[in-house]
Amino acid sequence: MTAPGSHGTQWAEVPTLEEPEDAAAFVAARLNDGADYIKLIYDNFKMFDTDIPTLRKETMEAVVEAAHAQGVMAVVHSRDVEAWADVVNAGVDGIVHLPVDEVPDAELIQQIKDKDIWVSGNLSLSRPLGESLIDDPYIGPLLTESEKENLLNFRASHREGGDQVALDTARALHAKGITFLPGSDTPNGGTALGATMHRDLEEMVEIGFTPVEALKAATAGAAEAFKLSDRGRIAVGLQADLLLVEGVPDMNIKDTRNIVAVIKGGKVHMKGAGDN
Repeated sequence: MTAPGSHGTQWAEVPTLEEPEDAAAFVAARLNDGADYIKLIYDNFKMFDTDIPTLRKETMEAVVEAAHAQGVMAVVHSRDVEAWADVVNAGVDGIVHLPVDEVPDAELIQQIKDKDIWVSGNLSLSRPLGESLIDDPYIGPLLTESEKENLLNFRASHREGGDQVALDTARALHAKGITFLPGSDTPNGGTALGATMHRDLEEMVEIGFTPVEALKAATAGAAEAFKLSDRGRIAVGLQADLLLVEGVPDMNIKDTRNIVAVIKGGKVHMKGAGDN
């Protein structure tokens, strides 16, 4: 859900929304197209000293209400504290990205906790570290040339001091026990699908998560946040999606990179057998 001329419209011609009274029909149309949940863009880029259109507050609130009325989650892309306060008050299910203008105060963080809102931080966007994946002895050989090129093409918008604000916000959310999920924001410059997740887990550990907490966030935590009851855990009857690694990732998070095999939907893909 985005407004005319807002974030998302720069890549393709997409349906846009302006008036709150059109929200219910717009949500219904997206679900009819096959959407599993509704993602809203509520971000005018003001934290980057620029200004682009975005959904009006009333329209954002109407979309959240319509999504819930039609039985699906509402997830919002927001990156400043004022926007966070609006979407938390609207009762969203999850927030994607972290604020870069200031760390949310204790009252707002408590509201996020009380409303059981999860946050996906996309920590990999905080620093241009794609080259570390290219140089990694386990991940590097699995990357295609186009993936390597994109990892070196870091182009996330940055505000001076904003990266530290984002990391401090992640620490504050973690300290409060708020569900925090890893994310890669692929295919943005500086990222590669799959590979960047390993870097995001590493960043979570760097800011204070234990390796076990990071692993749970990427598996059972993500499945629970998106209400996917058929995956995320190892149990009889669940979807057989497994990453087999050599090492002790519950002690050293970088051991997730030493992949032996991937099991996807019960099908085994062995490393070195033509399946990258």
